[in-house]
Amino acid sequence: MDDFNIIRVSCYSGGPLMKRIYFTIAGTKYCYGHDFFEPKMKVRLVKEPDNIYDREAIRVEAEGLGKVGYVANSAYTVEGVSWSAGRIYDKIGRTAVGTVLYKLPKNVLCYIDAESLITEIPDDDDDLCGSRCDRDGRSMDDDDDDYYDDDEENASGISIKF
Repeated sequence: MDDFNIIRVSCYSGGPLMKRIYFTIAGTKYCYGHDFFEPKMKVRLVKEPDNIYDREAIRVEAEGLGKVGYVANSAYTVEGVSWSAGRIYDKIGRTAVGTVLYKLPKNVLCYIDAESLITEIPDDDDDLCGSRCDRDGRSMDDDDDDYYDDDEENASGISIKF
């Protein structure tokens, strides 16, 4: 008999059951550290498509603090069965909500709230905006400076305000 069993956690978001998507918050030592994170704490994920270091960067914010780290995107920083930012990038809208699960010695393990996941992704990016599009479905022909708005809604229409 095994000492422990792996339990698959599922969540229901009005569609088919899907397994929970975990992610690791990395880089907290460059912001506020990670001592203040608590289980069940909500965090906001914000895509940074113009990030010069990582085109799949996803910034993590906490209420009252702003940026507290990034979704890990390296084999060295992804903990356990967490997904990297690259795997998550196309599964969320411009913003998403996550929930802290555990505070680990160097990082923080979280999961994406089911309501933040995009359940249907079009086969052709042109279907999203009828012109040349980036990975977020935003027209590359637009000069929209308000791409990320603090009161913006995520893909599911849930307003996320900090």
